[in-house]
Amino acid sequence: MENSSNAPYFSDQQLVDFPVCYDWYPDQLQPPYVNPLDYDAYVDTYPLGKRQMEGESIPVEGLEIKRKRENLAKKTPFMYFSEVFPKSAKQLTIQPICDEGNLAYVSSVMVMGEVFQGKGRSKQTSKHSMAENVLARFLPEDFKCLSRLCDEAGSNVTTTSVNEESSEQPPSEAEQETLTSKGRDLLPSNGLGNKPPCQLVLELCQRNGSGTLPIFELTKLDDGKVSCKLTIGEDSVEAVSDGRKRAKNLAAEKVHHLQSLLHCALGALFKQALLELLKVEPLWLEKCEGERNKAAIVGLTAPNALLKLCGQKRIPVKFTVEKSSDHPGQMKVVCQVGDDTFEAVGTKRKVRTLASMKALKEVFHIDYDVSDNSSPLVMPKDLQTKTPCQLLNEVLVSQGLTPVEYTGFEVDPSGQGFRAYAKFDDEDYVGCGPSKKRAKQEAAHSILLNVFNIFCPVEKKEVI
Repeated sequence: MENSSNAPYFSDQQLVDFPVCYDWYPDQLQPPYVNPLDYDAYVDTYPLGKRQMEGESIPVEGLEIKRKRENLAKKTPFMYFSEVFPKSAKQLTIQPICDEGNLAYVSSVMVMGEVFQGKGRSKQTSKHSMAENVLARFLPEDFKCLSRLCDEAGSNVTTTSVNEESSEQPPSEAEQETLTSKGRDLLPSNGLGNKPPCQLVLELCQRNGSGTLPIFELTKLDDGKVSCKLTIGEDSVEAVSDGRKRAKNLAAEKVHHLQSLLHCALGALFKQALLELLKVEPLWLEKCEGERNKAAIVGLTAPNALLKLCGQKRIPVKFTVEKSSDHPGQMKVVCQVGDDTFEAVGTKRKVRTLASMKALKEVFHIDYDVSDNSSPLVMPKDLQTKTPCQLLNEVLVSQGLTPVEYTGFEVDPSGQGFRAYAKFDDEDYVGCGPSKKRAKQEAAHSILLNVFNIFCPVEKKEVI
């Protein structure tokens, strides 16, 4: 068969021109070979590995096999299918069907002139089932290396090695550790802060090597809410919410939620599902949730951060502001987060921030520091607009402390200014300045810096 144009062909990881004349036909190709003219070209994802090509047997080193398995263990069947057959993946079709009275989906795709199908209770599971059929047909060795099917492949599929002598020998300890995924510890995932609970549950199932993807069953209730049942293997948990997406995430949270949300009514169920379904260490999940919370509030003020996190967790938040009877001119705010209550006293503009920071620290374990050179008790704008005396008075009132007493003024012994004396917490502080007002500001600045670690330049704060 002659062809007017040269076709690209991969040989030993190098792109070369295939001869103009061919002495074979597409129907004579055997897996894992792929017709480069009409179908997606197969590219070995492992750069050091070598396959049987053109009838020549090339042995694969044990180290190369281990590295390849580690690479494939990070991918799902559909991910690997999309990499090997990108054109076919774009032509994938999904159709809903009725399976014994329940809604199911069938994914279909044509690869190498053959039609492959996969059925599942969701679109995702049907795609994975279809991808497994394709990989088992064309790439059986790679199919067995996928992490979530290691146990099943090791017991049901007979491994065919290029070197018959090496296939008779038992695998090394390193290979056994790679093949056996049940005893493998969960590894921290990258970018936890950007992943929703549903995606984290999927990763945990793959890393656990359970052989089963999570299944979500959504049911609309009579009151308009949505119920989601999450099934992993033979175990399941349920959650109810206002929408489909939120219900799925709530069900996923019941599997791997951290201890900060165990204060909810379903906290006991969260912890039970966490320990029984996926056997996950709580400390790893606390780190995961902490990164997600911090990523969600980047660039937000404390009140907005509290509202956003509580909105994501469906925790009710309520602020009540009133005048403080114990501190004239100050406001008192009561912040109610779920069943917890937090109070703060301060100026009208800052009092909500103080209460929000207390709630963030107690409920979500987030220390909301404003900056490296300032305290959370002081807003950055206040450092540029208020004098040290004003800032000190607001900080003391917000903490429920007694105001500072300025004992008196005297002329500096050098004769170039005045000295102001202030007493706070049985300690004496001295401020020097060219005027009595400046000396008083210096004394207040000394208390702010030494007691509360708040730095504010006096030169910008002096009122003329």
